Amino acid sequence: MNKKTKLVTSYYAQHWDPPFWGQQGRDRWYKYSIATLCNMGVETICYTDNQKYHNHSLSCLEELEKLKEEFQLDNLIIKDFPLQNNPWHKKVNNVRTNNTETYNNPDVLHLYRRSSQIYWLKFKLLEMEVENDINLYWIDGGLSHEGLFPKCYSTYGADEEAWKNRFVDEGKNWLDVEYRYFTYDKAFTPSKIEEINKWNDGKIINLVNKSSTDNDINLFKEKINYTGPSNNNTYPVAALIGGNSNLISNYVKHAYDLIDKVLDTGDYLSLEQEIMWYINHQYPDMFKNWEFNTFYHKDWDFYNIEEYGTSFSDFFGKPLN
Repeated sequence: MNKKTKLVTSYYAQHWDPPFWGQQGRDRWYKYSIATLCNMGVETICYTDNQKYHNHSLSCLEELEKLKEEFQLDNLIIKDFPLQNNPWHKKVNNVRTNNTETYNNPDVLHLYRRSSQIYWLKFKLLEMEVENDINLYWIDGGLSHEGLFPKCYSTYGADEEAWKNRFVDEGKNWLDVEYRYFTYDKAFTPSKIEEINKWNDGKIINLVNKSSTDNDINLFKEKINYTGPSNNNTYPVAALIGGNSNLISNYVKHAYDLIDKVLDTGDYLSLEQEIMWYINHQYPDMFKNWEFNTFYHKDWDFYNIEEYGTSFSDFFGKPLN
């Protein structure tokens, strides 16, 4: 008998600037990407917020309810979780406001627009969805995007002419069909999630970049007084985490312990990926890693497989070995 599969994601698109410091302008990208993720056909839980921010006419929750009806997403389950209810909200705000030049400075965008409240929350939301002996995954809400997937992974990328004309639809304007921009539905299919379930071997899957990370791992090590091996070069990315639900609670406990260490510094905030990196290297028996070399793919003009190697998109578009 096949195990139940459940995906968990979130949608906090109105939560930029203090007190959350999220990314701005990601509402359409994330909404339509979530619609594509639902194409996998399994139960998809999306946590969001029913409060309105920045003079929006609809809350994030209301936007998702509208999306669910429009695209008939019967497998999308929307749950209200106000972002300020995350366990670290007050402490993160203290670090931000007490270290303004570093973490509350719009001129330092690579830190200002990175919300620890949102990024760390995936651990909490995964824990809230644990059931015994199922396949449980976190999957990023904005994953279906041209930066990560070539056009051949989209229904509208069958040929060049169809791709160019994907926004042409009689009786509709561009806004009515803009979801096609984020539709990489050939990557997210029922058969792919079945393959991922078989491939996880009862462990937790991490997708790891072998070549580089945009996070400061050395600063993270320094701040948490890390004394373990320093010659590893695999960096888990947050796009997909999970597998055997029976391991998730232990995984999350390790994450919580590290978040406490980070917050105890009083002047430093990591992202979730540094935490994932630490757990992966300290507890390797928990994980099955799929390694890639680059986020670039064949639609990037300069991408060459001989130079760059395995692309992130290959996890979804090619058979898993």
